[in-house]
Amino acid sequence: MTRLGGCGGAWVAVTVFSGAALAHDFWIEPSTYFPAPGEAIHVRFQVGDHFKGEPVARNDDRIERFELVGAEGAKPVVGRHGDDPAGVTRATSPGAATIVYVGRPSTIELEAAKFEAYLKEEGLDSIIEDRARRGESAKPGTEAYSRSVKCLLRVGEGEMQGFDRVAGLPLEIVPLQNPWGRKPGESLTVRVLQDGKPLGGVQVEAWRAGQSEAAPRSARTDSEGKAVLTLDAPGTWMLTSVYMRRHEGGKEDWRSTWTSLTFAVPAPTSPSPSTGGTGTAP
Repeated sequence: MTRLGGCGGAWVAVTVFSGAALAHDFWIEPSTYFPAPGEAIHVRFQVGDHFKGEPVARNDDRIERFELVGAEGAKPVVGRHGDDPAGVTRATSPGAATIVYVGRPSTIELEAAKFEAYLKEEGLDSIIEDRARRGESAKPGTEAYSRSVKCLLRVGEGEMQGFDRVAGLPLEIVPLQNPWGRKPGESLTVRVLQDGKPLGGVQVEAWRAGQSEAAPRSARTDSEGKAVLTLDAPGTWMLTSVYMRRHEGGKEDWRSTWTSLTFAVPAPTSPSPSTGGTGTAP
């Protein structure tokens, strides 16, 4: 474990939570997505674009919630301020477990052109239209933003329960189908929740680690908060979404919440030479 103390740790924290990092994704990267029960899981924060990132040291001043949620309940992910990885935890019961992180908000301001470009990139068309109606398209954008992210783990073997567990985050993406049972080319249905309620009309993007394409797979949620995305290959995946709303009477004009969900899809097992059976996805 690396400890980024002193000026170095402070620089990392300031850099990744400043306005320059607003258009970057933030996600959780565990040492393994398939831990055995009781195995130590080292948890790293990453920030970047297109599922390519840089590690972020733990900053206790930014943490509102950082827990492992599983069949045994919720428990804090322990670690020290300034450390990378940001913490270590263990899931003791087989099944699905979720690492969750909620960060405290930061306020930023972007010049008009950059703010409009970022709104377009994130599929926030309604905000672009709202700014136009208010005559604000040429004005800088002031915004308070926060992170609300999850990582899904498959603990042990056997039937996996709990992959659709709701963690109670301000904004979260919940798989409605077992992601570990998806075969390449099959779709995965997810639901986006804001404070536990389905959120329609938001863009959900899917990135696979190491993909050659410059653009993600994407879909918008329906009135029930559902979106359908195709997972075209096994590997590590990140789903992302952003929700923004107008904030009247404050220092900032807008408030946004950024969410991500990371998980790994295993490759289908090979047919057994001795039985000639058909391979199935775990």
